[in-house]
Amino acid sequence: MHFSTRRDGRIAAFEECMLAEGNRADGMEVPPGARLLAHEGTVYTDGHVDPDRWQVWLEPDMAVRIGGVWLAGAIIRLDAERRYDAFERAELACPLAFGPMHYPAGTEVRSAGRGWRERYPGAWIFSPLAGAPARYAGHPDVADGQAVVQGRGGEVLAVVPNNEAGVLRFAAIAVGGNDAAAPRRAACPPR
Repeated sequence: MHFSTRRDGRIAAFEECMLAEGNRADGMEVPPGARLLAHEGTVYTDGHVDPDRWQVWLEPDMAVRIGGVWLAGAIIRLDAERRYDAFERAELACPLAFGPMHYPAGTEVRSAGRGWRERYPGAWIFSPLAGAPARYAGHPDVADGQAVVQGRGGEVLAVVPNNEAGVLRFAAIAVGGNDAAAPRRAACPPR
């Protein structure tokens, strides 16, 4: 458990802790070992502040079920009453057939960010990885570099370049001549 302290050493506020088994957030079972962080809300350049006051950070090998979908490595945003608000930085732990789309496990996914969520409340953004395109029934596959915005009913709302959807990718860098280890991934839970 971590707390921020005042200059005189007294505790000022809770910052974060590692969660034990048996924790739930708005009906979701949170895996043991996830980190809970106090948060002051996601702040945007125009001054808007999102209502998230808590964040649950999952390791890449941890999965949680949100909206019936198994997500690995997510950052789950909760409001002050610990109700689900949104998630970011997740990957599909299992392959997913959703509306006309078929996504392989490992596809990046997040709640629609500011700008998209006002137009499409509750939408999710899926971004396929290199070599693992999403299948779009009746349309060309959606490849790396593209993002699919889907409503919670499965309807495709848009297919746009990653940067238009707020999806950022960063290169993995190996330091000291060591090859980067393959990231641990959550296994698809049994159905």
